[in-house]
Amino acid sequence: MSDENKKKKSKKWIIKALVIFLVVMGILTFFSNTIMNMTLTQVSTQQIYGATLSNITRASGLCHSNVEKEVKAENDMKIDTVDVYLYQTVEAGDVLAHLEIPENNEELKTAKDELEKMEKKLGYDARKPAESNDFYTLEMDVKDAKKKVETTKKTLEQAKNKDSLVDQVKSDIKSINSQIKDIENSKTELGTKLEAAQMRKESAQENLGPSKKAYEDAAAYLDSVTPDLESAQGTLSEKQAELDACVTDPSDPSFDQAKLDACQAEVTAAQSAVDEAQKKVDDAQSAADSAKEIYDQAQSEYDNACSEIDSINSQLEEKDNALSEKQAELAEKQKLQGEYDLLPTVEDAERAVKDAEHAVTVAEKTLNDARVNAGISSDQAQDAKQEELEKLEEQREKVKKLEEQYGVTEIVAPISGSVIAVNATRGGAATKGDVLFVIADMESGFYVECTVSKKDTEGMFIGSEVNADYCDYATVESIRPDPMDPMNSCILRISLSAYYIQPGATTVNCTISTSNRSYDCVVPKGAVHQDTEGDFIYILVTKNSPLGERYIARKVPVKVLASDSTSSAIEGAGINYAYCIVRTEKEIKNGEQVRLAQGETN
Repeated sequence: MSDENKKKKSKKWIIKALVIFLVVMGILTFFSNTIMNMTLTQVSTQQIYGATLSNITRASGLCHSNVEKEVKAENDMKIDTVDVYLYQTVEAGDVLAHLEIPENNEELKTAKDELEKMEKKLGYDARKPAESNDFYTLEMDVKDAKKKVETTKKTLEQAKNKDSLVDQVKSDIKSINSQIKDIENSKTELGTKLEAAQMRKESAQENLGPSKKAYEDAAAYLDSVTPDLESAQGTLSEKQAELDACVTDPSDPSFDQAKLDACQAEVTAAQSAVDEAQKKVDDAQSAADSAKEIYDQAQSEYDNACSEIDSINSQLEEKDNALSEKQAELAEKQKLQGEYDLLPTVEDAERAVKDAEHAVTVAEKTLNDARVNAGISSDQAQDAKQEELEKLEEQREKVKKLEEQYGVTEIVAPISGSVIAVNATRGGAATKGDVLFVIADMESGFYVECTVSKKDTEGMFIGSEVNADYCDYATVESIRPDPMDPMNSCILRISLSAYYIQPGATTVNCTISTSNRSYDCVVPKGAVHQDTEGDFIYILVTKNSPLGERYIARKVPVKVLASDSTSSAIEGAGINYAYCIVRTEKEIKNGEQVRLAQGETN
């Protein structure tokens, strides 16, 4: 066989092998995309994007009042009648039930009567005015006696120096009279100065008006001639501008010598008018300045006269005050002179001192004796009162024991409110400590306690507003762990403001919305799964192969940050913008190959 034939046969074999390979690959691809693909689990996906969640928590609970008082049996008793019904409104002191009265309770009645008498007596004693332990009068007697000693000693000292004291006070009186005379002379001089100053003031006031009028007239004239000067200056400027326009080169064909001369004459005339107006303004200014100077002088003289009058009046007031002080001092000295003239002899003064000192001793002893007696009386009264109190306590204890023996006759409401529980029955028996009634104070406010999951409390805070049935306003009052499941549950106490609810009977439905918050990764709630290791999702991973694209479900652990009724915010490694598997035909496993639902693309 030639080489050429061998090459042809070899090429045919290669072509046949290639055709066979393509046919097999086509068959396998068709089988993979149809028959094998139909055996895979069908899934639906959703790309993970950021979103905002608003969590809404719904819960309910039985309404309670903030103050609920239990009425318990104080001892073993038998109930005769029940006088209230469930949810009846009662006032404090209303009878809730009557008890059967045991026979032969005369001893209890006698003990109660005796107790009542003892309590009344103590009440009357408490209302009586307390015995006076006021030593004010005696203390003042001691104080007055000591003052009398000081006075008599001073009188004795004065009696020993009577002559020198009389001479001194006479000298003082003479000196004060001389000072009074000097003050009166000063007042006379000041009065003369005041009259002169008032005359100067009146004279200055007479000159002030005309000078002011002259100044105002001069100023008005100055204001009237100033516009004439300004007008003349404006005219001069215009004429000067016209003259400047006429001054050109004589060789200029348009040069007009006659017009130039006329303009020159007009400028000269305008300058004369300006000079004349300036002279009037200068003369008016000089007259106004002169009138202003005369007016200022008159005003100054008037002001000086007023200041001098004020100064003199101030000095006169000071002199009057000084005169009053000296006159008072003179009266005091004259009073001393009269007292010195009446001073006793030295012998009588010494006797008066001894009498005063004895009076102090007597007064102090009287005060001390009164204090000792008052202390003894107070101790006796306290002992007697303590004895009565001990007897009263013994009697109360006796009555209490008798009441336990014979029983009380009725049970009364301790507070006002609504009866929300009645456990007592007519003719029934109760043992000590049994709860017979529960009364809810309707004025104390209401609350409801609801059990919610710990996750639902995230974002809640004390004071969060709550939408509650039957209520005008409701807020979260407290959030605490549920003792039954502290790791996963919390108890919300919600404060209610309402008027038409019944504690112990009304179930209140509550809706609590936490604030909106944005998250980077949000998926449908159903896409989050749980196992023993925690929360996770499945994301779709695409792989290329000779038979086409294959889709693999990969398990990714995540942490749930928040949830609302439809969605959950999550965080995890590499999940941003990935395709999350949200629905499956059946349960899938990590790494399992899946197929997309019809119409979906990845």
